[in-house]
Amino acid sequence: MQYKQSIDTFCINRLSYPAFHKDWIRFIMKVNTLIISVIAFTAQILLAAPGRGQGNEKTVISLSFKNSPIKKIFSTIETKADVVIMYENTGTLKNEKATISVTDKTVADVLNELLKDKGLKWSIRENVIRVEAAAPEEDKSISRSGSPDLILLAPGLELPPPVKGRVTDSAGAPLNGASVKIKGTQTGTTTNARGEFSIDANPGDVLVITFVGYQQKSVTLTQSNNLSIVMTLEQAVSDEVVVVGYSTQKKANLTGAVAVISGKDIAGRQVGQTSMALQGMSPGLTVTQSSGQPGKDGGTIRLRGVGTLGDANPLILVDGVPNDINNVDPNIIESITVLKDAASASIYGTRAANGVILITTKRGSSGKFSINYSGYVGIQKPTDLKRRVNAVDHMTMLNLANTNVGRSPVFEEDYIKNYPSMHASDPTLYPDTDWFKEIYTRNGLTQNHSIDFSGGTDRVKIMGLLGYYDQQGILNNTDFKRYSLRLNSDIKLSSKLNVKADIFIRFMNTAQPGSGTQLVLFSTNHLASIEPTRYSFGYAAPSTGSNPLALLNEGGYDRTNTPSIMPTLGFTYHFIDDLYFDFSFTSNFWEDDRKNFKTITQTYYPNGDLFAPGSQVARLLQSNSRYFQNNTWGTLNYRKTFAEHHFKALLGASQESYNYRWFSASRDNFVLPRNDVINAGGSGNQQTAGAGSDWSLRSLFGRLNYDLKSKYLFEADFRYDGSSRFAEGRKFGFFPSFSAGWRLSQEGFWNNLSTVANELKLRASWGKLGNQNIGTYPYDAFLSSTIFSLNGVNVNGLTPTEMANPDISWETSKMTNLGIDGELWHHLSFSFDYYRKRTEGILLRLDVPSIIGLTAPYQNAGVVDNNGWELSIGYSGRLRDFAYRFSGTLSDVKNKIIDLKGANVEGLLVNFEGYPMNSFYGYEAIGYFQSADEIASSPKQFGNVIPGGIKYKDLDGNNTIDGNDRKIIGNQIPRYTYSLSGNLNWKNIDLSFLLQGVGKADGYLYGTAIMPFNNGSTALEMHKDYWTPDNPNAAFPSLTFNESNNIQNSSFWVKNASYLRMRNLQIGYTLDESIWGVKGVKKLRIYVSGQNLFTVDKFWNGFDVEAPVGVGDYYPQIKTYSAGININF
Repeated sequence: MQYKQSIDTFCINRLSYPAFHKDWIRFIMKVNTLIISVIAFTAQILLAAPGRGQGNEKTVISLSFKNSPIKKIFSTIETKADVVIMYENTGTLKNEKATISVTDKTVADVLNELLKDKGLKWSIRENVIRVEAAAPEEDKSISRSGSPDLILLAPGLELPPPVKGRVTDSAGAPLNGASVKIKGTQTGTTTNARGEFSIDANPGDVLVITFVGYQQKSVTLTQSNNLSIVMTLEQAVSDEVVVVGYSTQKKANLTGAVAVISGKDIAGRQVGQTSMALQGMSPGLTVTQSSGQPGKDGGTIRLRGVGTLGDANPLILVDGVPNDINNVDPNIIESITVLKDAASASIYGTRAANGVILITTKRGSSGKFSINYSGYVGIQKPTDLKRRVNAVDHMTMLNLANTNVGRSPVFEEDYIKNYPSMHASDPTLYPDTDWFKEIYTRNGLTQNHSIDFSGGTDRVKIMGLLGYYDQQGILNNTDFKRYSLRLNSDIKLSSKLNVKADIFIRFMNTAQPGSGTQLVLFSTNHLASIEPTRYSFGYAAPSTGSNPLALLNEGGYDRTNTPSIMPTLGFTYHFIDDLYFDFSFTSNFWEDDRKNFKTITQTYYPNGDLFAPGSQVARLLQSNSRYFQNNTWGTLNYRKTFAEHHFKALLGASQESYNYRWFSASRDNFVLPRNDVINAGGSGNQQTAGAGSDWSLRSLFGRLNYDLKSKYLFEADFRYDGSSRFAEGRKFGFFPSFSAGWRLSQEGFWNNLSTVANELKLRASWGKLGNQNIGTYPYDAFLSSTIFSLNGVNVNGLTPTEMANPDISWETSKMTNLGIDGELWHHLSFSFDYYRKRTEGILLRLDVPSIIGLTAPYQNAGVVDNNGWELSIGYSGRLRDFAYRFSGTLSDVKNKIIDLKGANVEGLLVNFEGYPMNSFYGYEAIGYFQSADEIASSPKQFGNVIPGGIKYKDLDGNNTIDGNDRKIIGNQIPRYTYSLSGNLNWKNIDLSFLLQGVGKADGYLYGTAIMPFNNGSTALEMHKDYWTPDNPNAAFPSLTFNESNNIQNSSFWVKNASYLRMRNLQIGYTLDESIWGVKGVKKLRIYVSGQNLFTVDKFWNGFDVEAPVGVGDYYPQIKTYSAGININF
């Protein structure tokens, strides 16, 4: 057990940040209550706001007029109900007066009474009321109070008809979904699939038409009611805004290496964990999935290689707050910004060495209240499965493996020969079991549902999402459920003060068998087809290992509940137009509440006897881990323009604290094995444990941007961090960066080339980054409990176990980046970056004399380089009704260890100077021994070597194969990553796809995964291609049993792990309101989708290439077939 100084002492010595205690619990509860109240108040205002969430004709008003002009009464109604009343100022209404007095009446009732017997009718669309003459044949008596088309009849007056038009591109193809609004009002509509629209407007009104990817267009209305509007493609990306650290910038003015991924692209992927939606989305961003288990199928994210022996994960922030990307529902993501170089990431200082990913969630906008539903249902199956040999082949090959090394055969020939007939008559005693078919019994039903709503006025905006995700595994008792609620609200309290109040609530439940899936899958891989699954009286006891079906179905459960809540409260205050202050405070609380109950799994021999009775006891482990994180930051922002000189400055400060506490309790020997209450267990072997840790980070940071004539760009960033993780004198560090850009396309000499290259920019940057994720207190030495013998008496005490090093500090990375961005012919965009990154001060344990008796301390000693380049290309266009967009990425990274102070750790995965990190280390295989004479004349190898055995190269020439003959034989870090995506639209049909892959990567499987009969396991179908004198160039060596030569770590077992995978293919059809015909449903889209549909690789058959290292006991990667629907109300 480890002991640390008290929390109070910790707080004094480590930046004095308050520890987690009851006062903080009460504080976060108060913050949550405040934010929930603000959001509830916001929602109440929104839902009650006329025209935002309910029919304006139902708005309740009071008024009183006596013999007043009807025009004056209309004006009062407009003010009180937030409506616009359109009428012709002639005839009945020109000099009409009326008397009316109403209290708490709806607008519909008021108009009914006001216009009664005047020969007029009224109708409403959104917040516009039209008053016009009723046709002569209409019956005066008809009155439908509250109807949107309420009619009061009489002859009268004729008003202008609605304005109609058609929106197309330059080729004449209709634009479906273009926005058409009356300038200065909230009145608007969208075009249908034929590009047509209809809107109530008057001559002189200005229509504003917008469509993604096209320039905004304004049209002033004349007397014509039939418009033909042609949209033109955006000429440049100069107005596109990108989220960067603590601010936003125009994309054209970026000087760092920044990639932007749209939320629409993320939401289009049917994945359980949002991290997997990043695959193939950005060059230099590698996401690897090693498991398909529900709830544990998130991806490992690496950005521009690996630069540390410790935590290499990038910093991920959601709306400016550190968080797990898998916590975020893809449907609420507005955009993801990837900060790849030091210039763009250095403002995050000590946490930015591995790159930064910024996730921005959607926020409400002013306009009509809208509701959207997205949902899909799918089934799953493994991407690949091994094919093991059947019972007869297993016995035949196992006999050969034994006789090859001089042992007696295990099975008699007559038994093998008669086995098929015996199996036919009694498959229980003479089984031919397909173990994979036995355990993968479920179709992995998956469903995802989310409802989001958005709306607001100019003063109040709200965005909310309610999500539910349910994933059943293909293994029984492996499931994952997630419930999430997010509310983002913005309130404009005055012209100077805007308030932001957000809250995120999530609950997850993860379930697996009591012994976990790894043991289940290891046992499955181990067992041969001759092993029975069950008898009529219970599960069969296998001859080796455990029965995976018993573990899976009767072995208890392991369930973890994870609730979390994250409220955010912030504001923006504008002192003057060019000077404003941003502030944000977020508390993030979550916990893992685990209950692991391992029950007794009864297995039996064929005669009915119980296997190993009394050898098992039921055991219950309950644990709770609590995490509490506070994040506070504020920035002062200033911008000023002097002639053609544009300045932007940001100065900020932040403080972040982290608190972690855990405890656990366990008992075994449950008398009633199904009574999963911890007090029901025996107290003889009860155990308890617990611990915790705290750290805090305090920072100053800033940024200066200078832009001359939108041509010459300069940016400087800095961050000064102080971390409690390090000792006095080592807590603080300074992390600067500088970058510059030159927009050649804005130069006068470029005018003649602008028709070809309408945008071209050169970039260069340098910066310094840090990594504090190297342990909570790596400089400290801890004490462990022990027992001393003093004068023959045992005394409890404490003793040090490792040496301390107070000089430890964060790892630092320095990066240089050169880049070029451009756009050709307004259709083809590209970006290219070349970078060099060196990470220094990597933590290592260097050797100390063993006489000291303590473990060597960590030291900042290692140096690693990551150098590479990245390319992204995009092309978009339209041919009448056919629109298309393609994009591709390609990146290359060379990882190399420069200095480890001579410290080399042996094993399969090693870190050696001059080679990539985590390289494969072993013997160089140079073929098979073809004869006994060749074996006798070759250097001595391992164990009983026979013809067909693997032959190794004697590197040191001492005529013996030993440890000195090992070398680097492969590298698991991919050299190249690439992707190709496409989005095709023809009228109402859309198709999208994503291909993703890696190149020049190696994999290494060993043990029972790939080596036949290893540790008593079986063989696979591919092992039938083994060496014999007649098959000297076989895929596998000669079969052996319990011999060591062929199972050595060697290049023979290294396999090409490059691949190309169809990540996603989706086909959809959209029905808009004009086709669908259901009132209130603006748009409905149905689609079918496939995830991980196929893979092209040269890896071992039956093994997924994304899990290329290990013994194959991983939960299979999954391919998913789903059908979904999106509805816009």
